[in-house]
Amino acid sequence: MKEVEKDIESHLEEKEEIKGHYKNLHKSTLAYLIELERKKERPTNKGREDALKTRIATHRDGYRFAKELYSIMSPEEEIDYKIKLVRYEAYKEQILSDEKERVIKLDEDLVDLKLKKIELKTKEKRQKLMELL
Repeated sequence: MKEVEKDIESHLEEKEEIKGHYKNLHKSTLAYLIELERKKERPTNKGREDALKTRIATHRDGYRFAKELYSIMSPEEEIDYKIKLVRYEAYKEQILSDEKERVIKLDEDLVDLKLKKIELKTKEKRQKLMELL
């Protein structure tokens, strides 16, 4: 159990580290674009413009791959996941409680059946005793 917890913790730490790297890449690209905007410059060189587009596309593709690899969720995906998890737990609890009720009902029926058998045997014994008298 401790090994599993340790693996989960290391996976979560690694996932957060990866998210941090991509945030830093985004911030550096954004800072570069803001700096160009302040200077009222545009990458006039076709090569620089293509390099910027390629850099952004590479970051996007790398992040998509990391999302799949590390199960990184967007805030909306995380909320949807948590809602589904809550619904699952509620449904599971409902099924388990229904199952417990069925077991209790079955136990009650079993007890009722045993009582009826006892009553029947008692009646038979009384009849035999009455016949003998």
